[in-house]
Amino acid sequence: MIVVVLVVLLVLLAAVAVLLLARVSSDDAPGGFESPWQAFRRGLRARRAPETDEALAAAVQLEPQDVSLADFLRANVRSGDGYVDVEELTEDLHRVAQTLRVRRGA
Repeated sequence: MIVVVLVVLLVLLAAVAVLLLARVSSDDAPGGFESPWQAFRRGLRARRAPETDEALAAAVQLEPQDVSLADFLRANVRSGDGYVDVEELTEDLHRVAQTLRVRRGA
């Protein structure tokens, strides 16, 4: 039982530390960002009265767009090299295999 209480207290202490760190870092941030405490309170207010949230009201007014998966994928095609280059992977695998052979003495 004592272990559970200690774990809960440590978790709460860590959460307070994270909030304090976020508060300190947000004070240094340019552009007038709101503090984590203000964002938390704004979120609570929006949760208690969701109809007053302007973003929710704007999202409700949007019409859904029906697009097939093929059209969506065609619209997002990028030309050029892919994320993974086969030659680069092959070179890395050969280099690792060579390193393993040298280490094992084979």
